[in-house]
Amino acid sequence: MKLRKIIKLCLWAWGINAFANDGLVSNYTFGAAPGLRLNSAWILSRGDLSNGVTRAEFKLSGNDVQLQNMHGILFAEDLVGVHDLVFADLTGAGRRTPEVLWRDEWILPAVGLDSNQHFLDPQGLLRINDISADAYRIWDAELPLPKQRISGLGVDKAQNLWVASGEAGLVKIPSKAEWNEYGTLLGAKDSVWLWYKKSTTLKGQKISDPVDTAGLDKILALAVDSVQEIFWLGTPQGLWRGTDVNGTLELNETVGAEPVTGIWLEKSNILVETSRRDVESLQTISQLFVSYDGGKNFAALKFADGKGKLQKKAYDSLEVSVSSVAFSENYIWAAVQGIENNLSGLLRIADGEATRWSEELDLKRESSSLWVWGIEAGVMERDVLVTAVSTVDIQDRQALIATTYGAGFSISVDEGESWRTIMNLAPIKGNLAEVRLTPSVMRGHGATAEIGYRLDKSDRVTIEILSYDMRRVRTIIKDSPRTADPIRSTVPQEDFWDGKDDFGNFVALGIYYVRVKPQKAKHALGKVMWLGDRP
Repeated sequence: MKLRKIIKLCLWAWGINAFANDGLVSNYTFGAAPGLRLNSAWILSRGDLSNGVTRAEFKLSGNDVQLQNMHGILFAEDLVGVHDLVFADLTGAGRRTPEVLWRDEWILPAVGLDSNQHFLDPQGLLRINDISADAYRIWDAELPLPKQRISGLGVDKAQNLWVASGEAGLVKIPSKAEWNEYGTLLGAKDSVWLWYKKSTTLKGQKISDPVDTAGLDKILALAVDSVQEIFWLGTPQGLWRGTDVNGTLELNETVGAEPVTGIWLEKSNILVETSRRDVESLQTISQLFVSYDGGKNFAALKFADGKGKLQKKAYDSLEVSVSSVAFSENYIWAAVQGIENNLSGLLRIADGEATRWSEELDLKRESSSLWVWGIEAGVMERDVLVTAVSTVDIQDRQALIATTYGAGFSISVDEGESWRTIMNLAPIKGNLAEVRLTPSVMRGHGATAEIGYRLDKSDRVTIEILSYDMRRVRTIIKDSPRTADPIRSTVPQEDFWDGKDDFGNFVALGIYYVRVKPQKAKHALGKVMWLGDRP
């Protein structure tokens, strides 16, 4: 029996409804995009119980973002929009989810289960609109090569959709292409453009023709400037640009001959990431480059300390990779996650320099985390990974949305100065009559569950994690003051569990109790299932 079915049976036995029509598909969110409806956004989720997208609708009152409505659309049980390498790849190449808006739809990779029950099998494209979310194959006939993970998506001036897939090259889906009811692409051209080492051109050929694999190389990233009609390709040899896929491409000398694993652009602003694994030091070597003139001039992103002194190799010292980028009115925002570390948040870039979230702390603490806008900068309420960043329009304001691994998403309409967190929270009906964990099922590094409870009277509270045989394994807080509240007394920054015991080790797989102990009221228990520390 599949693990997911076992989980659902356990939740049914606990009386927990895994799906809610008026909430997020899952609190584990991985991306956002503007919705078709006015003042709305799509939110991509991938959880242990459900995968899909949620359409969230908002309204503004000053700087306060108010959630009006949410409607979820579930994917098939064996289909997701986020592959399993998103937190595990040791370079930036596999740590992002390509996405693009095309023909009033949000286009994402479709990923299915492989023979080892991992979500690593490319299944084509997900097309998401306000009515449905469906998976479609990219082309009718496949190349005589192993299927490749989608590495980039772009739309040209003629509204053709371009799909990059590693060694499988580039495929164009015409602007007027249609799919039949079985998901087969109709009326598409059957050509593919392949990239070879020591070449300055893409090789175009019929999809059905045999492929010369000698010297065949990967397209690691793709961006299309639909205004200037420029194709940008990221390859293991560097950053290439051209105005025609059939013409000669130019190598960017500033970025150099490093593997380019990410390209993001909007209007004349471009951000590029290089990333490679050093075989001797076993470290990931990365760098960011920025251009404000459409790619005519690139410069390495600058990091300065509190005294204005530039820090060399600062991006390497962060040991992070970029998962997505958003372009706001005044800044470039990059969502970053640590490679083999837990650092995560946003980089805010202005005038070619990453800006710190606190200048007051500069003289007290020189830390690379000051460049990363995370929980300390108020981006999220809990210490979780930021998975992506995007912009949407709400009324007459531009809003930033940061999605997270386990805490829903956060939204800001004042360029990141203040944030509001939106996530599924289990209702608390009475004074410690119940304790609710959100989520109620946890798995993987970085996963956390918020402990929800309500006090009728302010009190000092101790929260403990107990094994199934009622042995204490962790004290979350001890005699901490908590305020009476008609809805929740939880302090999100403190009242959560990360699957670890008091010694910092992950606990064994199983069901655990959460005991909330006020000094002046009865104790109460909640339950959570821990599925281990694998992603």
